[in-house]
This record gives sequence, structure tokens and C-alpha cells, in this order.
Amino acid sequence: MIGEVPAAEADEFIRTLEAYYEINLPAVEKKFEAENIQQELSALEWPFKEAQIPNIKDESVRLLVEQSLAGGYKLETTEGYVFPVVDYSKLLNFSGQVTTSMKTYLDLMALESNEKTASDGGLVISLEELSRRTLTAESFVVTFPDTAERKKVEDRFIRYLNYYLVGLNNTPIFDYETFILLPEVKIQYEQMVASHSGTVVGQLTKQMLSILSNTSDAVFTKNKEGEQTDISAMKKFREQLDSTARSKLPASKN
Repeated sequence: MIGEVPAAEADEFIRTLEAYYEINLPAVEKKFEAENIQQELSALEWPFKEAQIPNIKDESVRLLVEQSLAGGYKLETTEGYVFPVVDYSKLLNFSGQVTTSMKTYLDLMALESNEKTASDGGLVISLEELSRRTLTAESFVVTFPDTAERKKVEDRFIRYLNYYLVGLNNTPIFDYETFILLPEVKIQYEQMVASHSGTVVGQLTKQMLSILSNTSDAVFTKNKEGEQTDISAMKKFREQLDSTARSKLPASKN
């Protein structure tokens, strides 16, 4: 346990523990690959709760789940396949002993491990919640640009930003018939620009809305066969989204 140590040392303990979880994760994942284990776990209610452990009939499967949860992991499922992920909510037990930046990092990571943002090619949270997570990730990078956790959070920010401004296959930002920006998405974007104009998310959302104002809110257009076709300005915006967003974030001194 961390015990009574300086916050900076407690941070290093968390980093060591997190690294162990991530290095060990492939070995834990492999244990779940067996067909009988997948069948047993897929039959449970999802999202999985520890209270369901007694419902696992096969003793060996039940023991595997108990060991995995005790080892710092939790169970997720995508397209019917069950797999372990790092359970950051357990690391929050140490949040009172670490620095502010580490606590903020653990809060952000636990938010995702407690309720994932996307699954099976679609959002499983609201667009409003996605906007909050995107802003939270950006805020961490801006506030703590030189921490060891910066790269991981920045990459997460870019992923959230793409979900937000590009959409996912099963949660598009536009109508699949007309390729016009969905009204509820436009309202969310306008709220983002109005409330968070100084953020990278707000600036890029404003840029996108400016492009859409010249396309009558069309994200794509149709060719002669009625097929989805790129609009040049929108295509350029999407292609440059990652690099533009990163360029607007503060540089790290490390």
C-alpha cells in the first residue's frame, strides 16, 4: 500500500501499478478466450456487476472472474465477446494520497472504465455527455501539459473529438438519407460554440459550423447514382482534424 508518503511518490506508485495492469492485461485476456468461458459469461446480464458472480455456474469460470476482479480488472463486452479491462475505479481508492494532476487523471480514466463511451461502432452515452468528456480530456492536457499521463489523455481527447465532430458508423452526425447534419447535433454544436468558444473543441466546432453554413448543413453530397460523396471542404476538415487539434494544445516541456 502507499501509506504515508509524499504525493509525488504516491503518483509513482500509481504509475507502476497501472503499468503492471497494462503489461499483464494480454495474459488475462487470453484466459477469457475459451468458448465455454465466453458462453458462460455472455449469458449474464450486461453491464456486468460483481453481484452476478454467484450466478456463474461453472466453478472454474467463477474463480477466473473473481481473480480477475481482485487483480484490478473489470469485464466488458463488445459484439458478444467478453474481455477484461483495467478498472480505474479501484485506483481511485488512492486519490486522497496523490497529486492533483494524478487524481484528475484517475477521475478521467475511471469515467471511461465505469461507463465506456462507445461500443459496437456506436455511442453508448449521450452526445451531451460526450461533449463533457471531450472538454474534460482537453482541460487535463491544458492544465497539466507536462505530466507523464499527458500523451494518454491527449490521445483520448483526439478519439473523443473524432466521435464528436466526425461521428461513428452506428451513431452518425448526419441523416443517412439526406447527408444533412442532424438538428439535435447542430443544436449541441451551437451550444458548444456559445459556451466554450475559448477551447480547442469550441474553436474546431465553430470552424465546422462555418463550413456547413456554406453547404446548407450537408456533411456529404450525393453523386448521380445517389451515393455518398465527399464535399471538399468537409473532407479537408476531417483529414486535418487530428493534427489541427494537437497543434492548438500547449507544448510539453518534457
